[in-house]
Amino acid sequence: MHQPRRTRRCNDIYPCEINRTKALSDAAVSDREFSFFAMPFNTVLHLVSSPQNVGMITRSHVAFGGQKLIFVGYDRPWQYRSGTQGFSRKLEATCEVLHFETVAAFLSWSLAESISCIAVEITETAANLPGYPFPETCNLIVGSEKNGISEDLLAACHGIVTIPQFGPAACLNVAVAASIAMYEYTRACEGQVRNLIRGHKFDTPDAAGTW
Repeated sequence: MHQPRRTRRCNDIYPCEINRTKALSDAAVSDREFSFFAMPFNTVLHLVSSPQNVGMITRSHVAFGGQKLIFVGYDRPWQYRSGTQGFSRKLEATCEVLHFETVAAFLSWSLAESISCIAVEITETAANLPGYPFPETCNLIVGSEKNGISEDLLAACHGIVTIPQFGPAACLNVAVAASIAMYEYTRACEGQVRNLIRGHKFDTPDAAGTW
């Protein structure tokens, strides 16, 4: 049985909303057991506005074993409607989703949780991927399609990484950039557990049609 979704408000020190979504039971799913290794990173969306991009980032976040999916700077929690779910495959139902209305609230929470903030952004001083020495626990932050990560959030980050490009495009799509950063983070983790492959898909409840 899936657990029902619950939403609650955090305290006034760093106000946010948390959606605790459905999780798999300990019982076998479709006659198979599934086990996953959660990577110690959170994915942070700072004013990403496209439903398609939010959906793709959500799907990648789940695929790479991310922990919390965090929205920063939005007036209200993101609504996963059909435009988003067509790309997320409704995998947000497996995530713990946090919403912070302000950058200050998000940074206060990150400090209290001892989580480093790493921005994925194009700047002249950014470090290149691959090979970046990610902290063990971190928030991977991507910004809006039009303006990127705001200056106040960027200035507070512990590090900035960029993805080298070689062709005549000025930048990557934000969902693509987020996915590459997640992959590079998980690739750098020692002893990570990869999902098994069954046919042409990884063996997960998503592939089995049980999510």
